[in-house]
Amino acid sequence: MADVTDQTPQRPVHRRQHSFVVLSLAAFMTVAALALLMSWGLAQVVETRSTALVTSRLLAEGFTWAHVQADGLVVSLTGTAPNEAQRFSAINLAGSVV
Repeated sequence: MADVTDQTPQRPVHRRQHSFVVLSLAAFMTVAALALLMSWGLAQVVETRSTALVTSRLLAEGFTWAHVQADGLVVSLTGTAPNEAQRFSAINLAGSVV
């Protein structure tokens, strides 16, 4: 008579491999989401600080006509300058702060 052994497939190895893949993907997605949140948050901090610093410096120098907006690392000045010399001075001052 032939030796009959239990020939059930060993599925725990496959389940472990599947669990490893799922856990790896979940970890990657979590880290990616955290990286996106951190980059968005830091961009907001940079924009807010840039706007505040340029605005305070312009006001300290008497450029009350200039309004500051930041979009990422780009700082824009808007407003009507009394003359071309003041416009140029405000742009240089803003450039020196950022």
